Amino acid sequence: MKNRARFGRGEFDGVSPLWSIYMDDPVVRQLLPGFAVVLQKRLALLKASIAAGDFAEVVRLAHVIRGAAGSYGYGGIADVAGRIELQAGSIRDPFGIGRDADELQRLAAGVLAGVASLPRGSIS
Repeated sequence: MKNRARFGRGEFDGVSPLWSIYMDDPVVRQLLPGFAVVLQKRLALLKASIAAGDFAEVVRLAHVIRGAAGSYGYGGIADVAGRIELQAGSIRDPFGIGRDADELQRLAAGVLAGVASLPRGSIS
């Protein structure tokens, strides 16, 4: 995996696969497909909570996404989720939260692309 481009905070181009900083760890690499699926589900719930104006649920979901993303080595996703968590907890700016949720969706697509591009033998 040494030659694969890795994107950390603020470097994702929206097209390339987004890689975990822990991609070389075989245990983490096996867990990444599950993380990618759960991330998509939580993101859908987050966006529905934003649309409903349920800021308490937005805070909770953003916090969960932030922690999981950080644990799996996706610092950029954790940063954006952290911004959502703070905005929903205090400012309650639906426009800013929605903009950051769109950014999360873009980053989550990069995670899916990264997982999909892993060689079959690298996940068992």
